Amino acid sequence: MIGVGVNAVQQGVTYVSGVDSYSFQPARYEDSLSAALRAGESIGLDMYSVREVSEGHTEIRFLYDEDDRLTVQVEHQTNEVTLIQVNIKKKSRRGMGTLYMRALTHELRKAEAYVGEWQDNTDLIGN
Repeated sequence: MIGVGVNAVQQGVTYVSGVDSYSFQPARYEDSLSAALRAGESIGLDMYSVREVSEGHTEIRFLYDEDDRLTVQVEHQTNEVTLIQVNIKKKSRRGMGTLYMRALTHELRKAEAYVGEWQDNTDLIGN
């Protein structure tokens, strides 16, 4: 599988394995964390916890559809790259992960959070 949320507007690289997806985004940690919070809100997920795992690493948990959950890890990689890891409870709900990743990339673009030429130049990823 190519990846959850890989689409024409995404600037990062995404990898999917079962119920987990890993997306390296060319955006700063603080901007990515803000976008991750807004993305959940934008698609109607109920946020039930945010905790700082360590400096530069935050976990956000969302609920939807009674007992389903989506967990997002936002982790600093470099000054200009942030890892976004999304975990869903059930493989049958991968679509929610895809929708969340699309909302996340939309929020990053809307906030002009992509660094350097990544913000406007889709040629950098071959689109």
